[in-house]
Amino acid sequence: MNKKYFRFNSLIFALIFLPVFLIAQSEKGDRLYQQEKYEEALIQYKKAWEKNPGNANLAEQLANCYFELDEFSKAKEFYRKSYTQNSFNDNAKLAYVNTMIHAMEIDSAKLFIEDYLLSHPGNNRAKNLEKTINKIIKWRDEMRIEYKILVLENINSNFDDFAPTIFDNNLVFTSNRTQDLKDFYGVKSDKERNMNMYQARFANKEEIIFDSPTIMFPKLNTKNNQGPASFTDSTQFGRFVYFNSTGLKEKKSNKKQTMKIYRMVMKNNEWNAPDGISINSSDYSIHHPFITRGGDTLFFSSVRPGGYGGMDIYYSVIENGLCKTPVNLGPVINSKKNETFPTYYDGVLYFSSDGHYGFGKYDIFSVSDFNNPETIKNMGYPINSGSDDFGICFISKDKGYFTSNRVGGLGGDDIFGFKRQLLEAYSTSVRGKIEFNDLPARNTKIDLVDNANNVLKTIVTNENGEFIFSGLGISSEYSFAVNFSDENQNKIIHLYMLNSKGEKVLLLLQSGEGAFNFEALPADEYNTLPVLNSQPGLLNIELKGQLFKNTIGDLHKNVILYVLDNNQQVLAKGFTDSNGNFTFSELPPQDYYTLMVGDSIGDIKIVILNKGDRIIHLTKSGNGKFLYERLSPEENFITMITEQGTEVKIKLNESFKVNNIYYDLDSWKIKPEAEISLDKLVRLLMINPKVSIKLLSHTDSRGSDQYNLKLSQKRAETAKSYLVNKGIAPERIVAVGMGEKQLTNHCGNEVKCSEEEHAQNRRTEFEVIRGD
Repeated sequence: MNKKYFRFNSLIFALIFLPVFLIAQSEKGDRLYQQEKYEEALIQYKKAWEKNPGNANLAEQLANCYFELDEFSKAKEFYRKSYTQNSFNDNAKLAYVNTMIHAMEIDSAKLFIEDYLLSHPGNNRAKNLEKTINKIIKWRDEMRIEYKILVLENINSNFDDFAPTIFDNNLVFTSNRTQDLKDFYGVKSDKERNMNMYQARFANKEEIIFDSPTIMFPKLNTKNNQGPASFTDSTQFGRFVYFNSTGLKEKKSNKKQTMKIYRMVMKNNEWNAPDGISINSSDYSIHHPFITRGGDTLFFSSVRPGGYGGMDIYYSVIENGLCKTPVNLGPVINSKKNETFPTYYDGVLYFSSDGHYGFGKYDIFSVSDFNNPETIKNMGYPINSGSDDFGICFISKDKGYFTSNRVGGLGGDDIFGFKRQLLEAYSTSVRGKIEFNDLPARNTKIDLVDNANNVLKTIVTNENGEFIFSGLGISSEYSFAVNFSDENQNKIIHLYMLNSKGEKVLLLLQSGEGAFNFEALPADEYNTLPVLNSQPGLLNIELKGQLFKNTIGDLHKNVILYVLDNNQQVLAKGFTDSNGNFTFSELPPQDYYTLMVGDSIGDIKIVILNKGDRIIHLTKSGNGKFLYERLSPEENFITMITEQGTEVKIKLNESFKVNNIYYDLDSWKIKPEAEISLDKLVRLLMINPKVSIKLLSHTDSRGSDQYNLKLSQKRAETAKSYLVNKGIAPERIVAVGMGEKQLTNHCGNEVKCSEEEHAQNRRTEFEVIRGD
């Protein structure tokens, strides 16, 4: 056969039938999605996406799958791709906001939905999302009780472990330790018939360490799904357990089996044979039984006819061992979606719902009078999170267990403990980290100072440069004062605020007095801030400027400031110093940035301080935002690839700082810490082989102008030699000594400054001068 003919016909075949393949894969994905087989649907959508990237509908289908699988970051990415490709896709835009809520990116969600409502003021779905966001912010800000979340030992597995309850000195729970079953509604295939009830004895007084779990009822037929369970206290008739099971004591049939509730009684420390209760049905399932301590009321959830949509919560009064007609708890508790896992403790009904306003898909709610409910209450963070939270039980009013698939577990659904402790009103704690020259400042003293300049407490950082201060007033203004040792006087200091995972979320600003001012936030709010790049590259932007009302320097307070990217996503959130100055470092390059003041201040103005003495007054747009155009369409720019592989636009002659290029006095020898930073520049130039740079070396103002000019030229030449020795062609590098001509601060000749302020001027930068 003629090979050219074969290849030509193959190409025609591909051009004709490729759309058919794409349609087939997409349609197959749609069918699987409708069957709630999200992982299988995702495989089909991915195949179609590989052949047709950029398709708005495919992007939305991928996002829907990722959302259902609780992979919110990927869902958010594809919703954004969908509405970017199709600007009229309002469904993707609003799903994008909903995904941010589930990912606990509340600040970003609020800004996005406010912008959306400016152009869509009558959209009810958008209004409801805004209402949800505002409720979450209210719950977050009004929180007066702190729950400590406890990680349990010897309980959780890599699969689903859920629905904890207490039986004597044991924690009883349900698990499918041989399959990954994430289905609240019952069984879908024979492979999923593997849930079982386990018990584990408390092994310590804190009730967070357990003996190894064992099967709770080994005599039951474990080929069926068993659990969850609920127990009564001792009564004159014995002690009862109510539990879920599928097909227990039933003959096999082709008819789909429903989830039913069974009951056993313990006499003489033995459980008798199980019996089904009278309200079971072969037409619908009833789930999540909870029996009150005295055994007189049974709560459960079900999709039985006559409900409000999805699963509703019912109760049935038990008389003489028989269940009376179930009572639906009504529309205040039950929504159009699902209410599940009821628990009754100390006169309060607790349940989980994905139909009421909450943090995640399923949140835990409470209601004090389930017979005549007026309102329900969200239990708030950290019991509820952006993930599924359900199945709560109590040891006491301040202690218990619940289920969540949040980050921090072993996989699937996991059981967590919680302990409630009342705090002083408006009290919070802050966690931070100090770095000298980008290295942890271990064993460094730091003072907590109030706004009256009183030192409240002094602590020492740990080996990682981290510290924690507790008992701070929420929204109160404080500052950190770092005690430098002699060896650290000439080093650049960075002070970061951390979230609960130890990730950097805020870079604090240093005032003229050397203090780091900040406003204490509620402890959980640090978890909602965007995480700073833990390994920043060289192609990062620094925004430096000032807020003022009439004249620069007249704003004598710390102000919250947001920086948004091209897609109106929060890139960074920080606080100005008491004079309105701000600096945002390590921002990814964008065509433009939007700055938004978080506080209610009328007639505010913002200026950006560019290189040299250039001041840019920002234009104020609607909704209290200010636009900074970093890269206008008429400017010359090139496209570069960052060390992380991201494509960015860089202006010609735009400066980027190379950190840690320090020299001893009167020396131009490269120090070891400088080699690490120059190696980053080597990698960047290798990734971008057509790029040429100008290497600029600066000094501080001490010494004569002529001396500093010669010294900086020698230092620039030494840095160039290092790059050339690493394989960079010498013609790609121009070395220029700048002396003290471009200081970054006020520390000019004869100006008294601290050693760290002078150190800010001793820097090495590079400019991109050619990209072809």
